[in-house]
Amino acid sequence: MYFDRIKRLLTDPAKFFKDASKEKGYWEVLRFFVVVYVFATIIQLIVSIPLNKNLFGSQLFAYLLSSLVVSIIYAFIGPFIASVIAHLGILILVRGKSFFSTFKAITYGMIVIVGYGVLASIIASIMYLASPNSINLPGFIVNLITIIGVVHMLIVEAVGVSRHHSITKGKAFFGIILVPLIILIIFIAMGGSLLV
Repeated sequence: MYFDRIKRLLTDPAKFFKDASKEKGYWEVLRFFVVVYVFATIIQLIVSIPLNKNLFGSQLFAYLLSSLVVSIIYAFIGPFIASVIAHLGILILVRGKSFFSTFKAITYGMIVIVGYGVLASIIASIMYLASPNSINLPGFIVNLITIIGVVHMLIVEAVGVSRHHSITKGKAFFGIILVPLIILIIFIAMGGSLLV
């Protein structure tokens, strides 16, 4: 069930969000995200063990356990934070839209970047094991996969927001990135004034 839904989310987000429009509660959406996110974290932690060659025994166990605990906490909190930020941007453009509809689109969209994160971790680990002295190439590949993943995530989120708020995909996309863009501009302006 989970893999079929993830596949549909990645390959046909319009159909995925049409089916998801029947969902009415936060827990149904959040549960799906938490299960996928924690499963992905476990995979990433397992494949990262060779990269943590300086950690042994109890140190490695403490690292793995603390990473898992932090990821579980994030899995419950992260979607709400991301949804609030996106919803503020959407409300600037379109009044009176429900937070739950934004939450649903953003939370499911975040699963896309989780998948790319797993892919990047696996590729980086394989590349590191194949050539332990080549640190730059795995970093470049991970960054490239992350950029592709973020673009794919934003597209999927825009499809979901567009569907659930009955607005154009362009307006949905701009609403999602509006507040982060404003924050980025403020930080750049502040950083520029701090350098003077």
